[in-house]
Amino acid sequence: MENSHYVLKVQPRFSEPSFGTPRARIQIVIYGDYEDDKTRTAFAELEKLLNLYPDDIWLVWRHFPLTNIHQRALKAAELAVAAHEKGKFREMHKILLDKSSNLGLSSLISYAKELQIYDAALYSALSNNKYAWDVRDGMGKAAESGVKTLPALFINGELFTAAPTLANLRKHIEKL
Repeated sequence: MENSHYVLKVQPRFSEPSFGTPRARIQIVIYGDYEDDKTRTAFAELEKLLNLYPDDIWLVWRHFPLTNIHQRALKAAELAVAAHEKGKFREMHKILLDKSSNLGLSSLISYAKELQIYDAALYSALSNNKYAWDVRDGMGKAAESGVKTLPALFINGELFTAAPTLANLRKHIEKL
């Protein structure tokens, strides 16, 4: 896979779920799936990187549920979108990654209750796929950039092809 052929086609917006410092010199976009073990592992490494370089990194999360193998990932991503709307994305994101093997609708509702964002409107939104288009928008952005596997990381617009370990990530960003 040639890096120059896989570049981030849609730049992040400040309204997207993110961590770190907006307008930082290093911009990382991760496409992920809440049921994907590799995504969970990569995000843990990215959190460590962010802790080492808190002022230098802006980390943006985009949803890319692999719906053909992870049946519950789409609904989990929809809940994350709803939580983002209510200012609770970070907390929900952590719960969804930590409890990735337990993402059925009743579990998702209990997580929403835990964060005090659950109400009849949220239940209706989840039941009626209100946030599915927001998730599919992320999936479309991924497809435009050539994403086929997860996790997919773009650092300053270019696909990062090495294993997303802390050592590899540090080595890469220190060259930027």
